[in-house]
Amino acid sequence: MSSGRPPMADSMTLDAVLRSSNSDSRGDEALALHEHLQRLVRLRKRYDEALGRLAIAIQITEGWRFLGFASFAEYCEERLGMEVTHVERLAARARKEIHRAGGLAP
Repeated sequence: MSSGRPPMADSMTLDAVLRSSNSDSRGDEALALHEHLQRLVRLRKRYDEALGRLAIAIQITEGWRFLGFASFAEYCEERLGMEVTHVERLAARARKEIHRAGGLAP
C-alpha cells in the first residue's frame, strides 16, 4: 500500500505553487494543480483505507479500552481528533472491501 515515499513527497511546497501561479500559461498551471490534487486524492484514499482497517482491529480487540478510554467514540474524538461517525464510515467501507475480497463478513 505504501509507495515508499514520505507523505510530504506527494505535496507541493508553497514556493512551487507560487511559481506555478506566476507562469505564462494558465492552462499549464491548471493542469499542474489538477495533477497535484489527483495525487492528494489518491494519497487520502490510501490513508482512509488503512484507517478503516485499523479501526476494525481496534474495535474487535477493544484496544481503546486498554488505552484507558471509556468508549470507542471517546478514543476517536480525544486521541485521533476525528468524529466517531467518520471513523465508523471508514471501518464500514473497509469491511465491505474485505468482504468482497473473500475475508470477513460485512
